[in-house]
Amino acid sequence: MASSISAKRYAQAVFEIAVSEEDSSSSERLNKWAQDLALMKAFVDEEEFRLFLQAASISLEKKVSVISEVLPDTIASARNLLSLMASRGHAERIRDVEAEFLKLLDHYNGVVRVKTFSAVTIDDRQMDGIKEFASKLTGKNIILESQISEKMIGGLTIVVGDRMLDGSTKSRLFDLGRSLGAISLQTVGLGNS
Repeated sequence: MASSISAKRYAQAVFEIAVSEEDSSSSERLNKWAQDLALMKAFVDEEEFRLFLQAASISLEKKVSVISEVLPDTIASARNLLSLMASRGHAERIRDVEAEFLKLLDHYNGVVRVKTFSAVTIDDRQMDGIKEFASKLTGKNIILESQISEKMIGGLTIVVGDRMLDGSTKSRLFDLGRSLGAISLQTVGLGNS
């Protein structure tokens, strides 16, 4: 929990810095930060680099130097962020910072990410229908991510933000089973009166 709170705080700080800088448009700065965070995440995902940043035997000065060498095209503030996180032993949390930053960026841009899970591939017409439905539901632009789930029998599950619309066959069968169970209990109750 504490790590997600700190990731949110780092992301919020980065977002505020990006919006307040005056060297280019907010949109350009925010997009550059998103690119730089993704790049830093990719580097930290590499085991050798992550272990280097976590090594207590390596000085912070050396870590900062290497970060500058391997990420020369990133914003200086982005390199400073990774250096600060490395100094606190939290460089691997750059993943969480990036995820939180992207949520803030989506909110800023009026975008909602919607995920679909289905047993089979969803065609373009169906995707357009899901986008339209989700757009009406949220009042925002939609970025749709579709995944095939081998665990699903059929149907579709849609996740919009923190809401889940479960139209899967498994869910429908479960609901049917509950309904039949309720009918059975009512019938048994009537027979015993």
